Amino acid sequence: MLDTAVKKWVSRLLIFTFACLCLGPVELPAKKGYKGAWVVIEKLDGQKLYGELLKVEDDHLLLDLPPEIGNKIPIREIDKVKVKRKSNFLIGASIALGMAALIGGMAQSREMGGFLGGVGTGVVLFGGPAALAGGGLGTLMFRGYKTYHLVGADPATISEVLSILNKRARF
Repeated sequence: MLDTAVKKWVSRLLIFTFACLCLGPVELPAKKGYKGAWVVIEKLDGQKLYGELLKVEDDHLLLDLPPEIGNKIPIREIDKVKVKRKSNFLIGASIALGMAALIGGMAQSREMGGFLGGVGTGVVLFGGPAALAGGGLGTLMFRGYKTYHLVGADPATISEVLSILNKRARF
């Protein structure tokens, strides 16, 4: 009697957790105290600057660079800005874990006395390997840089790019 009640509540908890994970991630802007996005700035003269984006102002970007280079980069001297994308390991892992629960629930539904009984078994048997594989795929699929071209862009486009960069800046 107690065994079936525990299975029922564990299955409900897993379904609730999966439903919460399916709502999707919410992208929050960088806040004070957090690290800014890693950027690569290519200037018009061909120079590449690598560093953390600290602040976006109207006419320049502020980067965490060595003092001899200077940390203020005027926007009129920037050819393109590449922003490093964040790893999506947790997103891929959570989707794969939910799929493992779903597949386990379908595969074990006859043996365990219903779909919900098989969900727990699916998570136990397939959850770990599926989460690792899904996390690895999430990391591989979404890595790299997002490139924004500023040369020859109209003021509205530059303003839009600066607002996107401002969300990813430390301050």
